[in-house]
Formats: sequence, C-alpha cells, structure tokens
Amino acid sequence: MLSLSLFCSSQTISVALYDRRKLKKFLYKKINNTGIESIFKLIKNCFEGENIKGLSNIFFSNGPGSFTALRTVRSIVEALSLSTNAKVFSVSSFVPLLLSRKDYFPNSIVCLKSLKGKSFFQLYKKKGKVFSKESIVFLDNLKEVEKFYLANAKKIKELSLITNDKKDLEILNKKIKNVFFYPLSAKKIAEVCFLGYGSRNLDIIYHTSYYEKY
Repeated sequence: MLSLSLFCSSQTISVALYDRRKLKKFLYKKINNTGIESIFKLIKNCFEGENIKGLSNIFFSNGPGSFTALRTVRSIVEALSLSTNAKVFSVSSFVPLLLSRKDYFPNSIVCLKSLKGKSFFQLYKKKGKVFSKESIVFLDNLKEVEKFYLANAKKIKELSLITNDKKDLEILNKKIKNVFFYPLSAKKIAEVCFLGYGSRNLDIIYHTSYYEKY
C-alpha cells in the first residue's frame, strides 16, 4: 500500500513516498523562478520503479499559503486520485509544527514563513489531543509576530512560539524566551496524516491580503 505526500511552501517543494508507513523515497527542491512547476518532475521521479496503480493515499498541505500554489497542488492530487482511486487527505501546515514538541506547551503561536519577509501566524490552545484555534490566521512581518506574542504572553501562561524558519528563530530569540524551530516537508505532512490528523475536506487555506503589494 503506497502513500504519496506533497508539500509546497514559499521556499521549497518536497515529495515523499511511503510503503505503508515506511519511507521509500524523499525528494526536495528549492523554489526558483519557475515556481512550483518542478513538482511534476519530482512526482515522476518518485514513482520510478514503482507501480502508481498501487497508490492508496495522497496527503497534502492545504495551507496557509499562496492560493495559486495551493490550488495547483490540490488539482494535482485530485487528478492522481481519479486515475488511481487513492484517498486524498489534507492537513494545515501548522499541525506538524504543533505536534513537533514532545513536551507541549498548552498554548502556542505557530509561525509559517511566507514571501517578502512576511509570515502566516495563528494562536492555538491544546486540549487533550485537540488543538483549538484561538485567533484568526494573520499575515504580517516578523515585528508584528513578536508584538502578537508579547501581547498574548501577558495574559496567557506557558506560551511558546514555533517557527519553520531558522533565521526567524535567531531574530525572535532576542526578545522571546520560548521560541522553537522545526522544519517542514512532505515527510512531516505524512507523519501527522498517519497519526489521524488528515481531513477529507480539501478546502485550501489562504489569506486575502496575500496578493496585496507590500
């Protein structure tokens, strides 16, 4: 039973292929001027020597991110699903970051690097195994991320900030104590889907101000 996982951010594209829960192939590429077009080549290379008809599950991140990129990835997985009868599951890119820490803080702000120095960020609270959204998704510069954290830290105990960008980690660490870095990739998307966090709802998450000129 094969499972394919796709991840596309503003900086990278990655593809992971699993046999049951064992990783068989992992391909990764930085995004260049051609956008996410190279994802087609990565998928093709991923299935070299494999029977694509044996594909049972497809996982992908549904955002937040670029509407165009997310819509393209969703179209790809839907086309693959139609040709293979594979089930499709989506998950927010925030979820792998929330699950990365073993000693969870009950409250976390998750920060996902976007374009032109901006980031998507949102406040979550952990209740048992469920993460509830305590704010809307914001898109702003790192200074606003810092201000959002400090404002919430005054009224919320045990608050952490999790980012997928190492440079942001270094900057935020100067003002914030509980800042943690965890990378994101197709492997991380697959891992949380295997844990049951994937959804059959394929609606994509994007921010209306993503296309504003700034």
